[in-house]
Amino acid sequence: MKYIVITSQIVGDETVWGIEHHWDGQEFKDRQDAISHGFEISGSDDFNIGMVNKAGALHGIWWMDERIDEPPETLRAIGQEIGLRS
Repeated sequence: MKYIVITSQIVGDETVWGIEHHWDGQEFKDRQDAISHGFEISGSDDFNIGMVNKAGALHGIWWMDERIDEPPETLRAIGQEIGLRS
């Protein structure tokens, strides 16, 4: 497994909005290294850690040490949005 930092932002207005996800292309072998990088690029804890499997697909999402329970279709959609394999 590799780890990446995923940042997101809300776009739109109060009637029509969505969430955009971004990745800076850096990969880490250790989740803690990814967390450190997240603090560097965001200046806060407002980021997630993505777990990428050997096939290059998003396998899971974490916030710090807490795994976020996302269904496989959500992981695929976020992975595609940030340029990973699905």
